[in-house]
Amino acid sequence: MNRSEACNDYVRVGLRRVRKLLRDERGLVTIEFVILFPVFVFFLLFILATSLYIGTASDLQQAVQTLARQSVGIIAKGDPDVDICAELNTTILSQVIEQSPLLRLDNVSFPMTCGGQPAEDGSVSLEMSYNLTGSALQSVSQTLGMDFGTISRSAVVFVN
Repeated sequence: MNRSEACNDYVRVGLRRVRKLLRDERGLVTIEFVILFPVFVFFLLFILATSLYIGTASDLQQAVQTLARQSVGIIAKGDPDVDICAELNTTILSQVIEQSPLLRLDNVSFPMTCGGQPAEDGSVSLEMSYNLTGSALQSVSQTLGMDFGTISRSAVVFVN
């Protein structure tokens, strides 16, 4: 047997082993699991983080709208010198935030004073921010490559 025939035999044996290995389905499910499981976990975490973000933003919007509606009652009392934001901070802000399952009072930023309210056109404009730093939502979002730092929402009501 010459050298080229020996090489051909090795190639044939090698090809037979490769074909046999390709037909062997043992461990195939494990390989699919190892490849697909991280993708599924990523999508589940993404859906969870996005849902929590939307829920938190919705709760914050609801809170600032509630405060804006309550400002109408403060104005209706007739005291022209009252600072609406100061009054809302002392009387109702903590109650509104406590009603939300996703908001914590420590992370809420609401102005202590807001002079000049209502505006000349009769509108009361309020803005509130929520800082997500240090929250579980912030940690999950950073793991996924998203940055949920601060959520800001505002509300405007018109007083007749």
